[in-house]
Amino acid sequence: MTDNEFDKNLFDKKIDKEKAIKKGISHSEHQSYLKGHNTKQAVQYAKKQVKVSDVSLKTAKRSYILSKKGQGNVKLAKVELDKAKLDKLIAKKAHKKAIKRNGGSFKRKAGRRLKNNGHRLGTQNLDSTLQEDETLSEIASGRQKVRQAQSTIAQSKQSARYAKNIGKWSISKGYGTLNRGYNFARGRGFTRTPQDFSWQGKLAKKYKNFRSRVKFSKAGKAFSATNRVFSVATKPLMMILKNPLSIFSIAIGFVLLIIMAMFMSSSSPIQQDEFDLNDTWLHISQIDREKSSKKVDYWTNIDDMLMYVNYRFDDFKNSEPVHDENDVNLSKGSVYLDNLWEKLNGDTSNLKTMSDLYTKEKPYKLSSDDLADYKDMLEESEEDGKYSNMTELENPFYLDSDTKYDLPLRIVDRFGYKNKKDISNTSTLQANGGQTLYAVMSGEVEVKDNTVTIVSDDTKFTYEKVDGIRFNDGDKVTSGDIIGSVKSSGNQVVSFQKYHYDPSDVFGDSKIWTYLNVGFYFQNVEYTQTTSVMSDINLDGDMAKRAKQIYDYLKKVAPEATFQGVSAVLGNFSTESSLNPKRAEGDYLSPPVGASASSWDDENWLAIGGSQIYDGKFANILHRGLGLGQWTDTSDGAVRHTALLDFAKTRNKKWYDLELQLDFMLNGDSPYYQQVLRQVITSNDDVNSLTKLFLNKWEGNQGDKLKERQSSAQQWFNFLKNGGNSSQSSVEVPSEYKDKLPFGLPSDQAVKMGQGYAGNAYELGNCTWYVYNRFAQIGKNIYPYLGNANQWDSTGQGQGYSISSTPKVGSAVVFKNGVAGSSVIYGHVAFCEYVNPDGSFLISEMNAGGLYKMSWRVLSPQNGIIFVTP
Repeated sequence: MTDNEFDKNLFDKKIDKEKAIKKGISHSEHQSYLKGHNTKQAVQYAKKQVKVSDVSLKTAKRSYILSKKGQGNVKLAKVELDKAKLDKLIAKKAHKKAIKRNGGSFKRKAGRRLKNNGHRLGTQNLDSTLQEDETLSEIASGRQKVRQAQSTIAQSKQSARYAKNIGKWSISKGYGTLNRGYNFARGRGFTRTPQDFSWQGKLAKKYKNFRSRVKFSKAGKAFSATNRVFSVATKPLMMILKNPLSIFSIAIGFVLLIIMAMFMSSSSPIQQDEFDLNDTWLHISQIDREKSSKKVDYWTNIDDMLMYVNYRFDDFKNSEPVHDENDVNLSKGSVYLDNLWEKLNGDTSNLKTMSDLYTKEKPYKLSSDDLADYKDMLEESEEDGKYSNMTELENPFYLDSDTKYDLPLRIVDRFGYKNKKDISNTSTLQANGGQTLYAVMSGEVEVKDNTVTIVSDDTKFTYEKVDGIRFNDGDKVTSGDIIGSVKSSGNQVVSFQKYHYDPSDVFGDSKIWTYLNVGFYFQNVEYTQTTSVMSDINLDGDMAKRAKQIYDYLKKVAPEATFQGVSAVLGNFSTESSLNPKRAEGDYLSPPVGASASSWDDENWLAIGGSQIYDGKFANILHRGLGLGQWTDTSDGAVRHTALLDFAKTRNKKWYDLELQLDFMLNGDSPYYQQVLRQVITSNDDVNSLTKLFLNKWEGNQGDKLKERQSSAQQWFNFLKNGGNSSQSSVEVPSEYKDKLPFGLPSDQAVKMGQGYAGNAYELGNCTWYVYNRFAQIGKNIYPYLGNANQWDSTGQGQGYSISSTPKVGSAVVFKNGVAGSSVIYGHVAFCEYVNPDGSFLISEMNAGGLYKMSWRVLSPQNGIIFVTP
């Protein structure tokens, strides 16, 4: 619910104003407490809120007046005005209450002093009168002695307070001078270290984050007395924060630091609470979707970014400023993330990693001490899990008695933004069809259709599309119980929620179920989606020659092989090895991990595992990937690396021989993979779906660089269908057509940047921009708002244009997504220049032969190519 919707509901329901005021005052007091205000500062804070509410009220009044004049929604403006009035009333009452807690206003304090002075004067007059009487004089003397004793006690207390304050002031000033001198010597200026970066400030933050993480961890939930323990543990900490410079506080702080070091020896640098962490994850995933295009598909390594910002900034929030160690305001959190993302991904020809930045690039580079500490922490976190303090879910596929229990869970479709506006609340875990599903936590089961949800207190975990469900709605389950099994098609979709405060509630006391990234709560996960940069394949180079060799070999041993099927295999192998059989995982690194001239026949070098290649990561890779398909030995039982080497020995060939590897795929690989290969290469399905099928079933990978693989596969399809002729697209019109063009050659105005014809609303240099110009050149006007290229047939039909699958001169040639090398996202459109007697046709187009370049092609009719004639 938005703020406006919430405010409207607030007044529509006519809630009790006094109740609203009470909540508002409570909220104001809570905010003052969070900011560490004493009673005097709380008065100043409340006074400031009165001024803020007054400005808001004036703004709301102006908006309401303008809306009544027709410049806005009157009803909504009235709601805003009513809310502003209520906010002003709340602020004023909160201010009065703060004044009262501080001892009252100056006027009231003066009145109390006058009253006390009058009382004292009256008492003195009474004592004088009593002294004049002999009998009553003893009573008067007794009264004076009592008052003198009380005065002596009060003066002693006051003197003690003065001594304490003077001592505290002296220590503080002495410490402050030393601290300023220390900072001056370090080049930070003659300034005192800010509270947030002082030892007591850091201790308070670490304690707060430690308490939050333990509370939600499995260990914290296991102890019923957690709150009592925390309340006891809080007392010494509060004593330190109230009087941080006393000897006793320093001693207690030292002991607490030792104890916390024992309990906080976690390998994870994560300091944010889980909801702030989730917001940061979502923000980065949204940047990925907003920045992705037909040329690049971004899937940034968000884990690495989170680890870095949490290490560098103790309390990182998207909506608040971040400061460096010298208290310099760097930027708002979200802006810092935007800049960091741009630094990583801004140059698609030189994508960077976080390691590149924190070891080399200012201002992200860590000092030598921090770098050593951070690397140690990263190394430990790879073993314990990046978010070890938040781990509270068990492995959904294996029990802890199974040797595979500690293997990383592979997330093939991650939580976060799936496009610029919509969020996917689910994550897809890689799994085999029919695999057993276990309860990741204890709780009560909710069953609806094939969906199972486990609910426990403020936590929900959901499995979608479960086969063979073993529980009924309302049953109790214990962590590790069998829930059912993974659907036959494989992979398991899950989601995770927690009951949390509703950010749209202005009073902050309503809760809603909030979806979180489930990857935070498993011990160890890996994400298979990585950034893909779509590039044009050099069809005149070595890759093209090897592609033709591979196609000819597969066609020879499997005559029923199709262009689509072989192209799907080539598209995957282009990404894995650039179609080079003499490739090994990490061979591009410096020796001894990277390749030297003698490495390729060295069994020890070939057997290097993931930990050595990836600097401690991916320990599940036992022996590096080899060859076209990067065959690997892994800890989950895969031995394709070893199988390739053994097969090469039986054939008495080098393992990096091209035909040897193709022979291995058909005859030496496991029967399952042989079957998948033959299924793909003999299929007549579309190239994109076959590329994905080969990736999922043969590569054993569910999402890594799928769009890049599909783009490459489409280019190979065009290449193979053209008989392996790389000259199918040319800048010059083919010589045999020069005298056959009914409309002549395209004009400079139709082709050159900065020109174009009037009324062209399409983006400069796009294929749609060129086709509009070509129609305008021959005297035809085509609608300038037909949308993306792949939409021209449907939107054109709405304009009354002729739609056909038969080529026609003077028509727009619409290519559906991925067809004949077109964009897998936007499709493509060209102009039909000539039709041959056999049905093939000549097109002119832009961006197919290079960015902003016009080129020519001859094609044959095929599925997914449609002719639109205005």
